[in-house]
Amino acid sequence: MATTTTKTTNTSSRPVPPPLKSAEPNQKQQVAVVAPPRLLPPPATELERYDVDGAGWRTLVESIFPAAKTVTSVLMALDYCKRRKLDVFKHPVHIVPIWNSSIGERGGYVETIWPGINELRTTAMRTGQFAGMDEPKYGPTLTSVFKGKLKKRGQGGDQWENKEVTVTHAEWCSITVYRLLNGQRMPFPGPRVFWLETYAKINNFADIPNAMWEKRSNGQHEKCAEAAALRRAFPEEIGSDYSIDENRRIQPATARRHHAGGKRHGVADGAEARRFREEGPARGDGHGRGSGEDRGRWRQGSCCRRPARSGQEAASLGKAVGQREADADGRPRSQRYPGHTRAARSSTG
Repeated sequence: MATTTTKTTNTSSRPVPPPLKSAEPNQKQQVAVVAPPRLLPPPATELERYDVDGAGWRTLVESIFPAAKTVTSVLMALDYCKRRKLDVFKHPVHIVPIWNSSIGERGGYVETIWPGINELRTTAMRTGQFAGMDEPKYGPTLTSVFKGKLKKRGQGGDQWENKEVTVTHAEWCSITVYRLLNGQRMPFPGPRVFWLETYAKINNFADIPNAMWEKRSNGQHEKCAEAAALRRAFPEEIGSDYSIDENRRIQPATARRHHAGGKRHGVADGAEARRFREEGPARGDGHGRGSGEDRGRWRQGSCCRRPARSGQEAASLGKAVGQREADADGRPRSQRYPGHTRAARSSTG
């Protein structure tokens, strides 16, 4: 005998929503205004190559790559992921500015693409031969003290303040990765990755670790050791790709590190540059330019913290600079511009 059960719901206790009000004829309806993305998108034909629409572009520049400065860098990341068959919305790569001294007269930053640890893991898994890895092994625990000067912006301008950071970390870290070869699970021990050789600095002016390496010293260390072990186990698939966690201290061949205080090789900044423009070196033409020898020494970094070239090398360089200032008929600068010499000015009064 079939039994039928009917469930009765008492709706008398439920609150009844108020009826919808119809808009008045003369009342204006409010419409949400969507602001344009931080970086304007390229032409639609360019985005079609990467299967990205307008909403996807907004997600890329606002969420995936919020620090990107140019449209070109985002397009480079899209092209990188397309060629490596990666989903760019999973953030497998990072856009990192790198200092390049070959740009212009004073150098500048170039936005480059660096893979994350996620891409190295994905590449290893796609081979079908990745067979796991052991827990990380750590060396002795060390306590390191880092001191340096950091620039702090205030109402009166930029100021340098001393900072000291104490970090407890392992001396080194190593991970063993396993790979299936001919049906056998083969171990590939990774190299020992030393913390002091790998940690990321807070800037180029001090050796203080950045906030991530200061708070997560073991976690960041482990990712670098894992990346090194994956490169050793899968050399053909991964190659020599370094992850972004390892590349914070790696500079390309054309890059130069800043000296403490923000001076580059052969370039004077701040008060020293102003003094040179206004006063000039001790022996000069009175217009802040100096003689050929003085300018030669200046260009070689005599006003920077790097030891300047001196002696016969500086003298020969100064003579070469002075020689380039001569006209085709061999006249020196003092004869070409007699009103610019110190003697001429003293005689006129």
